Amino acid sequence: MADCRLIPEVLLSNGILWPGAIMDQPVASTWANILEILLLYTAHVLLPTILLLATAKRSLLRYLSIPVSLCILHRAIHIASLLGPGFIWCELARLFLTVACQSLNLLLINSKDGHDIPDIGQGYLALDMFSTLALRQAMEQEKFGTLPSTVHWNISIEQLIERIVSNLMAGFVVSRILIDFHHRVFSVIAVGIGLDSTSDWPPLFGKATDTYSLRGFWSKFWHQLLQQPLTSISRLITRDVLGLAPNSTLRRYMNICIVFFLSGGLHVVLDIVQGIPSQESGAMLFFALAPLGLMIEDAFKALWRLILHQNKESKTQNDAPLPRSQRILGLAWTMLWLGVTSTWYFYPQMLRPQNQNLVPFSFADQVGLPVTISAVTTGGVMLAFTFQVEV
Repeated sequence: MADCRLIPEVLLSNGILWPGAIMDQPVASTWANILEILLLYTAHVLLPTILLLATAKRSLLRYLSIPVSLCILHRAIHIASLLGPGFIWCELARLFLTVACQSLNLLLINSKDGHDIPDIGQGYLALDMFSTLALRQAMEQEKFGTLPSTVHWNISIEQLIERIVSNLMAGFVVSRILIDFHHRVFSVIAVGIGLDSTSDWPPLFGKATDTYSLRGFWSKFWHQLLQQPLTSISRLITRDVLGLAPNSTLRRYMNICIVFFLSGGLHVVLDIVQGIPSQESGAMLFFALAPLGLMIEDAFKALWRLILHQNKESKTQNDAPLPRSQRILGLAWTMLWLGVTSTWYFYPQMLRPQNQNLVPFSFADQVGLPVTISAVTTGGVMLAFTFQVEV
C-alpha cells in the first residue's frame, strides 16, 4: 500500500505524467484526494464562520455543527495521511486541527457572534537550507546505520551536546520558521493589497530574549495559536466539571497539565500524518513533561525567594529586570530542559529521511548549499541592521 502512494509522488515531483501508463489510476486518485481535502478545508472554515455571523450564541445549530466538524476533521486527517508524509500535508492537518479547536471555543465555550468578530524569501531560503542539511545528515546516518530504532541515553558527553544542539535548532529555528512562514505570507498579501494594516498582523512569535525561563518560552516566545481554545477547554474541566477552587495551586497546575496534554494529542495526530505511528510518536511524552519542568522551575523560584527573604507579592521586585547572571542561568536551564526532553519528539523524524524535505522546490539543490547558506546569513544581517528586526 505504501509503494502505491509513493509512485504518484515521484511522478508528480519530476513533472512526468505518462498518458495511458499503468500508473494513471493512482495519479488520478492522488489528484482526487487533493481536491477532496481542499473542499473539506473550505467547508471546515465556512461552517463555523457562517454560524458565528448568522446564529445566536446558544443556538442549537452550533451544537449540531460540532459532530459535523469532527467528521470533516476525521476524514481530512485520513486523506492527509494518504497524501503524506510531507510538510504541506502536515501543515494542512495542523490548520484543520487549529480550526476545529477555535470553532469549539468560539461557538460553544467562549461563545461569540457577529458583533464580537473584528475586521477582518528569507524564511523560505532558511527552510531550504535546514531541510537540505537535515536530509543529508539523515541519509548519511541511514547509510551507515548510526541511528538505533529507539532513543538511547548511554552516549558520550559530546554526543549528548550534539543531540541537544540539534534538537534546539529543530525547535527554535526550523519549527518556528515552518509555523511562522504561512503567517508572514498571508500578512504580506493582506497588507500589500490594502485589506489590513500592519497592526492587524502582530508577530506570531515573541523575542528569543524572553526564553530565560520555561514559562517565558511557552507564554511569551512560542506562538499562542491554540492558547485560547485549549485554556478554555481546561478551564471548563477544572471549573465546571471538577469544581476546583478558584486561584488554587491545584487548579492552576491542573489547567497547565490539561493544556499540554491536549497539545500533545494534537501533535500525535500531526506525527501520524507524517507517517509516524502513534505508538512511535514521542509528542505526548514531550508535552506531558512540560508541566513537570514548570513545577520544578516554580519550586526553585520559591526556594530562591525564601533564601533571599523576598516577598512574592512585591510589585517592585516583580517588575524589576533580572540580573544578567540570573538570566544567563535561566537560559541555560531552559535550553537544557527543552534540548533533552524534545529528543523523544524529534527522534522519530530523524529516523525518516523523507520527512526532512520541507520545501517543494530547493534552491540549494540548484545553486549549492554554500551559496544558500551565504544568502541566508547575508539576508539575516541586512534585515537585522536595515529594519531593526528582533530575534
